[in-house]
Amino acid sequence: MNIKKQVMSYAGVNIINASIPFMLLPILTTFLSPSDYGVLSLIQVLVAISLPLVMLNSGGLVKIEFSKLSHFELQSLVSSIIYIPIFSLILLELLFYLFSEYISLKFPIPNDFLFIIPVLVFVQAIPTIVMSIFQAKKQPLNYGKYKISLTILNLSLSIILIVTFSLSWQGRLYGILLSYFIFSIIALVLLIKLDLLRFYFDFDIFKKALMFGVPFIPHAIASVLLSMSGRIFLASHLGTDAVGIYSVAFQVSSATLIVFTSINQALSPILYEKLNNNPSMENKIEIVKLTYKTMLAMFVFYLSFISLSPHFLVFIINEKFMEAKELLPLISTAFLLQGFYFMIVNYIIYTKKTYILSLLTTFCSIVSLILSYYLIDRFGLFGSAYSLITTWLVFLVIAWYVSNKIYPMPWGLKS
Repeated sequence: MNIKKQVMSYAGVNIINASIPFMLLPILTTFLSPSDYGVLSLIQVLVAISLPLVMLNSGGLVKIEFSKLSHFELQSLVSSIIYIPIFSLILLELLFYLFSEYISLKFPIPNDFLFIIPVLVFVQAIPTIVMSIFQAKKQPLNYGKYKISLTILNLSLSIILIVTFSLSWQGRLYGILLSYFIFSIIALVLLIKLDLLRFYFDFDIFKKALMFGVPFIPHAIASVLLSMSGRIFLASHLGTDAVGIYSVAFQVSSATLIVFTSINQALSPILYEKLNNNPSMENKIEIVKLTYKTMLAMFVFYLSFISLSPHFLVFIINEKFMEAKELLPLISTAFLLQGFYFMIVNYIIYTKKTYILSLLTTFCSIVSLILSYYLIDRFGLFGSAYSLITTWLVFLVIAWYVSNKIYPMPWGLKS
């Protein structure tokens, strides 16, 4: 399958996959108040912050190493890193227990639900590894069937629990937990069928995975803060109603990010494979040309989205959330910059210098926190969006400069 077909396949899969949550929006915005939606969003922030502690970017390591390893070596890698989420779950539950009072002060979430969050994260680990294997094997159809089936079950259970059993935002959480638990079992079966899982533990491989993944933790958590720190300050400055409205705008705008992520998912394994083959300067120029063409395509899609989105928004959200309409162009602009960043950061990831990413992302997350605090205080809901745009612009510029220092590429299209 050529590059264009892979991009279209991943884009199709992710658009279909993302359209299902969009279909849930009318239900959520009807049966949940802005405050309820805000509580749900804050729980999702904690889940997103916790996920790197459990995953340690194991899926990223599989994708990078895939083209280098024999089947036996790949089997050893998968069989060893699958233990990481188990140890991480225990650690995460301990952290939530020790800091539960502090977390409850910062996040207006019922204390009983805090201890469900590590489990919500844990059940996402094995499905993520399986989907990374499908990406590395350049099998977008298998990737799509698995991911879309998971999402359909996830949202079907959520709808039943919210509408039929009147469980409000709690029903959404239980829907996520049950669906991922079921698909974790399916993932284990798939790994056995692919002959990639056996009762085996190689400490050296486990250590290698930790050395790759642990430096990535600050980067991943800081990345979450880059996108979601605004919600934390919105909760403290304006309350959970504001968080709910902003979160709806964020989710609708994420249609752009879904497309940009799909493009990166298709291109990154191809890029890693080309870099593994020690490309000539001529080959590098071709890679850069492809990158620029991809960025142009992203920009065209972004313009189309912000032009059309006001017209379809009335069909997918309840009128009590309609204030989100004004935020769409701003948040979409931040996602465009994030899409450009995807095209650049792969070179840093390829060199496995994830500690550099951690430093960069930590710096930019601090910038985001400072900007969010002051801009939300001055501009309200819009301040969070202004902070998001500014932070991703700073991050893109710095990451591009650092990437070229670590792995020089002919960005000027000159040898």
